[in-house]
Amino acid sequence: MCVHTRHLPLSAVELQNSFDVFHRCLAVVFGTFFLNLYSKANAPCLLCHGCKSLYPPGQFIHHNCPALSTTIVPCRSRMWRRCLVPLVSPGVDKLQQKQRWKYVLEKFSHNNHRRQNPIPANAEAQILEIPECKRGRFVATPATEQQRLRENGGGGMGEEGEGEDKEEEEMEKGSSATGIQSFMKNHSNSALLDVEPPDCEEEDCTLESLATMDSTIPCPSSHPSPSPPPRSHTHSLHNAQNSRPASSALGLAEQLVLEVKRLQQELSLTRTKLTTAEELIHKMPSEACMREQLAQALAVQQQLSLEKEQAQEQARLARERADHLQHQVNRLRIAHGEMEKFFSGLS
Repeated sequence: MCVHTRHLPLSAVELQNSFDVFHRCLAVVFGTFFLNLYSKANAPCLLCHGCKSLYPPGQFIHHNCPALSTTIVPCRSRMWRRCLVPLVSPGVDKLQQKQRWKYVLEKFSHNNHRRQNPIPANAEAQILEIPECKRGRFVATPATEQQRLRENGGGGMGEEGEGEDKEEEEMEKGSSATGIQSFMKNHSNSALLDVEPPDCEEEDCTLESLATMDSTIPCPSSHPSPSPPPRSHTHSLHNAQNSRPASSALGLAEQLVLEVKRLQQELSLTRTKLTTAEELIHKMPSEACMREQLAQALAVQQQLSLEKEQAQEQARLARERADHLQHQVNRLRIAHGEMEKFFSGLS
């Protein structure tokens, strides 16, 4: 969420309850933090000196500012307490400024909220009953996680979306050291306030922290919101969650072993079939031999066809000769009959 303030004048009260901050890792991004505007975790309360726009603290450390280089790796939005450092002029009380900055760091911190509401160590273990309206916030799948991120406006815009942010890459140490040195050279008249921010951002959101966060959200169901579970029950839940992946991993390993054995058996059968096929191929005549045999068979076939043609020609000639002889026999018979008639007439 970003609010442009190029034409919006700032009141005197806002200027009194404001102080300048700079980016510890980059040392080129400066802004003004307005305490009156910091009403919620993702409220736009930081005015960038480069683009003259208001941003939430989580978005301010990685917004697209003209002063930033395109090669710089942005920080995670949940790390803004470690990235931002207040600037104090010599005329301002450092102790007061340090207390004010500490108040800002702990105002919407989940870790500070847990410290203010500790759970006794001897509390009895009780089952956390989650209402149906909030069940999706505890049991989330990757699909519902992405959908909730889109509904919240992209996540990482403030403290309310910190538990749902995706893990980003860490800043390189060399760039941070170079940025701090350049800042110290250019701003020697300002003093840095070394307030150690709480390390609540390094911890992952557990079931206990989510239950504490959701205790203030109104629920449409008739049942009241349940109290957070004791630490002993939380440890038992963590142990159960840790044992489930182990059992599932063992089951998956057994399935993989059975699958490997089955594949080995299939491989042995395939090798046996391949060996049998190679033996049959070796027993079969080679291609050259088959070509020679085929050429011989073709030659024999041509020779037989020639002999057949010759035999047919000889048979035709024999039939013609037989016809000629039959014609001569018929003529001789006719001549013999005429001679007999002639001799009978003479007698």
